[in-house]
Amino acid sequence: YITLLVLWEGEKQTVTDLGKRLALDSGTLTPMLKRMENLGYVTRSRHPEDERRVYIDLTEKAIEIQPAVLKSVDTCLQLLGFEEQDYTQLLTKLQALTNQLGGIGNEKTL
Repeated sequence: YITLLVLWEGEKQTVTDLGKRLALDSGTLTPMLKRMENLGYVTRSRHPEDERRVYIDLTEKAIEIQPAVLKSVDTCLQLLGFEEQDYTQLLTKLQALTNQLGGIGNEKTL
């Protein structure tokens, strides 16, 4: 679901770019994308000049389910008692926390 949300935001993306946006490494992302491809939601294609670059594209099936998925998410938020503003604020805070925690291992010790 989260992968679809990111893919719905833009055109064809590389696995690397998608991984950065989802904070997932390719070892985690690739099996999931293969399953999504088998289910008919995405296609994967290699760059003709650089075989290491794999592009992910949404299929028509994935585009068609977007309204239903977004409606389901909205229903879940309503059941949780979240207003859109609350959800956006919480998401922003979670992203900031994730970024902060991700930087802890990169700090140099004195």
